[in-house]
Amino acid sequence: DYVYKIRDLFQKATDLDPELGMAHFAMGEWCWVAANLGWVERKAATAFFGSMPNITLDDCEVHFRKAADLLHNYCPAYTRMGQCYAALKCNDLAREWLTKALDCPVKSKTEKSAHKDAEKALKNLPRG
Repeated sequence: DYVYKIRDLFQKATDLDPELGMAHFAMGEWCWVAANLGWVERKAATAFFGSMPNITLDDCEVHFRKAADLLHNYCPAYTRMGQCYAALKCNDLAREWLTKALDCPVKSKTEKSAHKDAEKALKNLPRG
């Protein structure tokens, strides 16, 4: 049930203030983790937590898009958008968002880490 409680708290924050970009980013991160669980991790989480929600990369994209729209020049949101599109095999969109991430100012450790992740993801995108 903890998995759902965490999700519900993030969802409540986005419901209370739809313009709160960090709440959307947090919800997107939650979705990202859930969507990227492997089979073994999903089975272990189900055994430990009772059940796991069926989350897709499209769910991630919705929240990361809202966060990116609200948190102007926030490298982590742009990086996650790029990673999400890369995972969806939308390479042109992935390249666009990862490039935006690299153009963002880096002011914190979190932004520095996201900047490095964007560089790595951009290098790993297929050419073309």
